[in-house]
Amino acid sequence: MSFNLLQLPWPAQRSHRDKAARARAAEAVIREVGPDVLVLNEAFSAEARDMVRSLADDWPHRTPVVGRHTRWFTVSGGVLVLSRAPITARHQVVFTDHCLGTSDRFAAKGAALVRVDRLWVVGTHLQADAWTPRRAHAVRTRQLTAIRRLVERTVPAGEPVVIAGDLNVGLARKADAERVLGAALHAAPAWTYDAVTNPLATPPGYRDVLDYLGAFHHGGRPSPAIGPVSVSHFGGDTIPSDHYPVSAKIEY
Repeated sequence: MSFNLLQLPWPAQRSHRDKAARARAAEAVIREVGPDVLVLNEAFSAEARDMVRSLADDWPHRTPVVGRHTRWFTVSGGVLVLSRAPITARHQVVFTDHCLGTSDRFAAKGAALVRVDRLWVVGTHLQADAWTPRRAHAVRTRQLTAIRRLVERTVPAGEPVVIAGDLNVGLARKADAERVLGAALHAAPAWTYDAVTNPLATPPGYRDVLDYLGAFHHGGRPSPAIGPVSVSHFGGDTIPSDHYPVSAKIEY
């Protein structure tokens, strides 16, 4: 499962009450789906950390947040991986590329790479478009290249690797991202970022698939079977995030 929590640090989000309520709502969604492995994005806040601690009864194994304490005058990358089963190896890369003039320059974004059982999992959150879509896509391409290099130098060629996260890659650019990664990205049949149905999403009317689960295949690497990918929509009075989480069964 991959879930962008929209748990931003102060002062990007000032209301601790709102963040606490949304974190509780996000936890309810996670427990309802009950994934074996969970990739979280935008887990910046104290409320997100409280939620992770609360989930430890069923997901006791986790990585540190990517990019924490790696750069001056930045927050972490907001990405971490939780697992029911032991994490037997863990690595990370912090991206060196970001778009100037976007909030991403103040976050040490990157990717976590972990081994759970016989499967490797990459959790990541790539550069957002903001108002610079062409420049942002060029940055994402370099970030995807950094992930591919991390996988190639770390994981033996005979072992399967999946990727999950908010890639900020719309459907129109998915094929290009797949080429750079050497992976197949599986999209849900519904929008994962949908300003038509989700009042936390902006701008009005914008909708696309930004969150993916995928499997690496470059160089003949064995490719796990993924799917179908599903989207969890929200009920109740509190909407946890501007993104809908995605999940799928993975066979390897």
